[in-house]
Amino acid sequence: MNTTDTEYMRMDQRAAAAGPVDRETVDAAVAAFCEEAGGPEFALDDDGVAWIPLGDDRALVLVHYPSQPGLAIAAPLPAEVAQDDEALRLMLDANLTPELTDGGVFAMPPGAQAPMLMRLVATADLKAGALADEAEALIELAEDWIDALADRGEDAPDEAPPGATGAMV
Repeated sequence: MNTTDTEYMRMDQRAAAAGPVDRETVDAAVAAFCEEAGGPEFALDDDGVAWIPLGDDRALVLVHYPSQPGLAIAAPLPAEVAQDDEALRLMLDANLTPELTDGGVFAMPPGAQAPMLMRLVATADLKAGALADEAEALIELAEDWIDALADRGEDAPDEAPPGATGAMV
């Protein structure tokens, strides 16, 4: 385990120690995000989910899990990635190296047509108004991964996408 892995674990421990985030805090963070982004207003639905289209078949997904110490944010990848065994292997390998996903994980939620890069925005970050910055960083990293997976040619990449801080396994 390297120092960066330990740092990510400490961040996770601090987030978990904060306890679950309430819906009121999440709604306030989403409203601030809308205001900062200058786009249309949106809100989480009754299930605690918001799907925000970003154009060019891209989206940002926000999910409030009442038992979690923050708000889950996700950037869906193109559906064809789900049919590419090597791409899926690379993403699963990256899940074991937090620097490659900026502390997030690749996941394929039930019923989803494509994998997503997901991470938890801690309660303290939501209260500090950092949702827009966190969302922007996640979207940029997902786009870097999409480019890296598309550009790998016949050989798997040996380096992480530009937004990540480690080397691919």
